[in-house]
Amino acid sequence: MQTNINVGQGARRTNHPRFSPRPLREVLAGRATSLFYPSPLAGEGRVRGNKKRGITEQGNNFIIYPLIGFECLRTQNHFPRQGGSQTASGFTLIELLVVVLIIGILAAVALPQYQKAVEKSRATQAITLLKSIYNAAKAYQLANGEWPTSVDELAVETPWTGTTNGINLGHHKQGQSNADWSIQIRNSGSTSVSRGIIISHLSGPYAGSAFAIYAASDDGRIPIDQLLCVEMVSENNYPFTKSKGAYCQKIMKGTLLHTNGEGAWNYFRMP
Repeated sequence: MQTNINVGQGARRTNHPRFSPRPLREVLAGRATSLFYPSPLAGEGRVRGNKKRGITEQGNNFIIYPLIGFECLRTQNHFPRQGGSQTASGFTLIELLVVVLIIGILAAVALPQYQKAVEKSRATQAITLLKSIYNAAKAYQLANGEWPTSVDELAVETPWTGTTNGINLGHHKQGQSNADWSIQIRNSGSTSVSRGIIISHLSGPYAGSAFAIYAASDDGRIPIDQLLCVEMVSENNYPFTKSKGAYCQKIMKGTLLHTNGEGAWNYFRMP
């Protein structure tokens, strides 16, 4: 068993398997001449002195000369037994497969939750704009006695400059859009009392879903002045292709109110 002592410019080896630390305060007080001395369990070994290297043997003391840096932090537990050999440690194939399996399980659980969080964040921004435009439309109606037909008529600025319409023109008028959303005013004119604002998805896995607030409706099942989530399966430019409730119920936690026509639009009450 050998222990390396790194001293100054070089190192010396000793057959002593362990060194015991002498208290530093004894060295500083001048009552000891070394920081380390052989342990009683160390056995009968000797160290050849080399004063130029900074270490000599004097009785049971190993004298470490001043201003010579040294390091003796390892014990016999860090070294192989005499006649033994060190072997390289590593991961087995089974351990690696277990790690990959755990990572796959975590990804399968975390990824859908991350996607839901991202979609909710986008929806929150769209809903905020929807409410602002709806309040501006209500103010316009009070001032002019009629529901607006264009977002440009409202005393509110929108950050969108596109002209893509998520819903077919007719009851829904020309709106404004960005890459992900289109906002339109619903004004049925003399054919219906239906009035409101709707903002619809243009892209992504939930294209064809929308949020709406109605100021008036000829369908008594549609609540007034309440935020609704809508899945537009048909009668729009970007049909909703997923199963009923995949967005409004599972993502936005809405409650199904009714289905308009033959599954054309599914209305959900937002919490």
